Amino acid sequence: MTFIDPRTLAHTLAVAEQMHFGRAAQELYTSPSVISRSVKSLENTVGAPIFDRGPGREVEITARGRHVLAHLRRTLDALESLPSAGAGVEPGASVLRIGVLGVGLGEMWEPVRSTWAQRWPGVQLSYTPISTQNHDTAVLLGEVDLAIVQLTGAEEPELECLTTSTWSRAIVAHASSEFADADLLNPEDVADAPFLAADARGRLADWSDDLPIAEAPRDTVITDPGHVSTAVATTRRLSLHGMVGQDPWQTRHVRWVPLSGRPCRIGVTVRRDDQRPALRGLLDIIDLCHRTPENADAQM
Repeated sequence: MTFIDPRTLAHTLAVAEQMHFGRAAQELYTSPSVISRSVKSLENTVGAPIFDRGPGREVEITARGRHVLAHLRRTLDALESLPSAGAGVEPGASVLRIGVLGVGLGEMWEPVRSTWAQRWPGVQLSYTPISTQNHDTAVLLGEVDLAIVQLTGAEEPELECLTTSTWSRAIVAHASSEFADADLLNPEDVADAPFLAADARGRLADWSDDLPIAEAPRDTVITDPGHVSTAVATTRRLSLHGMVGQDPWQTRHVRWVPLSGRPCRIGVTVRRDDQRPALRGLLDIIDLCHRTPENADAQM
């Protein structure tokens, strides 16, 4: 998953302005080690050094760094120009209902939420779990205002969709399974294997129809992606997921193996006609934080 934490953005721009990690830390009232970790994290994201630094000499900006810093400045300007309660804008809601299927935005949610809350301190967020049974209708039926779900590209035209990350599909297998140590599986490799049933409707049913899930016994039926590891460990059958779930849910007894074919796209949906400023502000922050220098030009 690629994203830019607004705090990382501020730390990196401070180093560029001060040309020194220690002075940047003093400016932001933090420690040089925190600044260093932020910059290193961003360099890992973009795959190249932003600064050329070493003991006893001034920081220098690399050629790649100049491109990255230009993107960061545009992102910061865009974040600072978003409407906010502090600018006298009415939020349009006192509570926004957030629906989540699976892992949601993962570790990116906290910096997104913090950045949004600074702009809309009077608006509360509520949480509504979403299942595979209502993932494609929760926003349309007014059960939630914003949903973090899996996207397939076949969403209804009334929905505005934003992809935040793309992963390969995954076969979730018990560690004792013949498939557990594979580097990559194809649908035909597991065509005759025992699977867990999943009550996937709408777009998700189409996404998984190249595997024998619909024919699986109905004694165990998955409706929540968060239950897959436990169900696999209990039944020792295979299940379908996305590699996005590996970090939060893989255990030493359950393995996640990449599966070829259709991608697993995670993203956000809202109603196109819902223009409440606090909701739009949250969508815009999610969008800006998931724009890296590599994909920003295509999204602008």
